[in-house]
Amino acid sequence: MILVNQGEAAKIYLDPKAKEYDGLRRVAGSFAEDINLVTGATPEIITRIEQLSSTAVIAGAIGGNDLIDTMIAAGKLDVSSIRYKRECYIIRLVEQPVDGVDQALIIAGSDKRGTIYGMYNISEMIGVSPWVYFADVLPEKKPLLETS
Repeated sequence: MILVNQGEAAKIYLDPKAKEYDGLRRVAGSFAEDINLVTGATPEIITRIEQLSSTAVIAGAIGGNDLIDTMIAAGKLDVSSIRYKRECYIIRLVEQPVDGVDQALIIAGSDKRGTIYGMYNISEMIGVSPWVYFADVLPEKKPLLETS
């Protein structure tokens, strides 16, 4: 899935009804800025399903994000490896997770902290060091950001 191509970034969806929304919103903003550091494009953080387009990032905790819970119930997302655990996450590419979305990168946490760890793990995978904020360690610029 292409996260960023030619300045266009996939949107990041968070469920505004989730009890962990405030914390995830803050981290999603940080995650979006990390993507901007690498590509120059900042993903929009959205909270309405109608705003989703052909590709998206969907982040949330099991039981705290309606889209993630719907995918689990439909058998599109297997969370058995992290269910009933603490501070765990999975990152999966799901084809046609909901109507109108061709592909989505799902960051599903067993809880709020697990979801946060998942988002920061992707930041690390795209080349953003935790030291970017403490020692100005800037990542290599890339015009195309793609997951597999």
